[in-house]
Amino acid sequence: FFRTMAELQAEGTALFKKGDYRGALNKYRAALEVDGCDAAALYRNLGMVFLKLGLPGDALEACAQCLKLCPNDEKARFRSTQALLDMEHFVAAYGYMQVMCSSAMYPEVDGKQTLAKDWKKLVEQCQKGLRLSQLHPDLRFKEFADDQYGLVSVTDLKPGTVLMQESRYCRNREYSDEEGGLQATVNFFLKIRQEGGLAKFAREMRGMKPRFENQVPKEMWEKVMKKVTDGSKADTPEDDLKQMALLTCQFNYSRMEDSLFRCAGFFDHSCAPNCDRVVLINYDLQVKVLKPIKAGTPLTINFLPFEALLSGVGVRQHLIRQRFGASCECQRCAEDRGQDLPQGYTPCPEDVYGGTGEAVQCATAGCKGYVQFPTIQQEGGVSMPCAACGATRDHTGVWPQYEPLRANVRSFLHSMFLSEGPHLPGEPNKLTCTQAWAQLLKMHDQGIAFLHPQHHLLRLVYYLLIKVSKPMFQTEHNRAFGEQPMIKKPADMENFKQALEKERVLSLATSSIDNLTTALPSEGGRAPPAPPFAPTFHTMEEGHATIADFLGVFLQERAVPLGYRSLQEVVTAASARLKYCSGKVHQAVQEIIDNVDKPKQVNPEIEKQRQMMEMFAKMQQDKGGK
Repeated sequence: FFRTMAELQAEGTALFKKGDYRGALNKYRAALEVDGCDAAALYRNLGMVFLKLGLPGDALEACAQCLKLCPNDEKARFRSTQALLDMEHFVAAYGYMQVMCSSAMYPEVDGKQTLAKDWKKLVEQCQKGLRLSQLHPDLRFKEFADDQYGLVSVTDLKPGTVLMQESRYCRNREYSDEEGGLQATVNFFLKIRQEGGLAKFAREMRGMKPRFENQVPKEMWEKVMKKVTDGSKADTPEDDLKQMALLTCQFNYSRMEDSLFRCAGFFDHSCAPNCDRVVLINYDLQVKVLKPIKAGTPLTINFLPFEALLSGVGVRQHLIRQRFGASCECQRCAEDRGQDLPQGYTPCPEDVYGGTGEAVQCATAGCKGYVQFPTIQQEGGVSMPCAACGATRDHTGVWPQYEPLRANVRSFLHSMFLSEGPHLPGEPNKLTCTQAWAQLLKMHDQGIAFLHPQHHLLRLVYYLLIKVSKPMFQTEHNRAFGEQPMIKKPADMENFKQALEKERVLSLATSSIDNLTTALPSEGGRAPPAPPFAPTFHTMEEGHATIADFLGVFLQERAVPLGYRSLQEVVTAASARLKYCSGKVHQAVQEIIDNVDKPKQVNPEIEKQRQMMEMFAKMQQDKGGK
């Protein structure tokens, strides 16, 4: 009874080393009862004992008590991380390591931060639990506001650098984008609870944004709780209702369309992101750098459908509020609304632009400037002065042109589903690619007559032109040469070139991708109205691959498309696009470019088909003559 704390602690440590963890537990607990004991050290030791006994929850609580008494105790933090991993709270463990243990994990060696040896095993265990096949070693969490953290890099990043690759955690097969996906996600977790799997999801999603109820906007929380309550039985416990509501908010925050990626929420959303997120063919989420990023700059991705990035600030804000229950506060939206930049954000010179607004051509005769409206309405005030001549325009002069174009774009999006092939699949009322192309040409000509080249409606038309140009090109190809590979008939090649020029397929696809990826110069001191997309953006890569594919067809035939002056110019244009292409297109077109100076190799099978077709045509002609 009269033994000192030191004696009891020493006895406990001796028992621990012998593997008698229960005995050690009793000794450490007895030592805590002694007045004046070193409680922090004892709680730290209790944390290790509980881990050995397979009681990670008790270990976490013991370490928390230690950290209350000694906030910088590195061993207690290390054991807290171990406890979180043993409880399969992998997201929470990664966040805890990054926020609370960063200095211990990454000591400076020769001026560089390197992962400490004793932390390496925990990091690997965490990555495995999160299904991360790649994780950039220089990523860190940084606090930008009270208890609001985001990812940064401690080193400068180059375009194309892969930051993270994560396997899909789960998928909501009944997902619908209605109400920002809210009702579909509520239904998903109601079903999970019925199947008895709610505890597993709560365990493995712990630590995702938003981490707690008070981090969800009040209006959004009330809305989710109502949907969860309405879909549950009357006797459902309140704790279960709140758990389903929080899981719904967490799923909806970090999902990519219908799939949940738990680490996606580490990145902040931006309508002008500096990183790109791509769902690969194996359903992994890959995040890579789009443009040079300075160390310490927040790393951002886009959580909205790509088409939303082409929209005006009103559409983007509506989609963000539906999904997150709050307004978007990214740099682009702040610029568009004329507000200050987000807290902690210092833009690079190449990131600064004038805000999308609604930029239209100046009405003054001979003036090539543009005026901007906050929004274009049927009735309203006047625009900002033209940067070139100082004139203004009112809404009534723009609305008659603007509203029909906006209505046409909206109707077009609802009437078709874009995909490869000469005809677009779907219901009987869906458009063929030829019909879609004709409508897009009309909308392009309507918009270019009065809008700024980077107005959000025109940017959407550019994107749709790129998507439709590929099946349109294939349609004209098949019309000229049949379903088989190209037959070597100069007349067919000329007809093909004329048809493409008539429809402006190649030229418009090229100008569209250039308009989306090139920053326009400032006018009269006013920055461009919209940020360009990085050429490496995955959707832009599709456009580059389409154009490279087009040019490869002409190079294969040693033909020069209309609008080009020589074969060498075609080679230069195709080569410039290839660095943004990957896979089969890059390999095929590069092979054509490498052999463009060699004589064409005639495929025996194609030549045999050609001879048979000529023979058949001659027989038909002779028969007709007789």
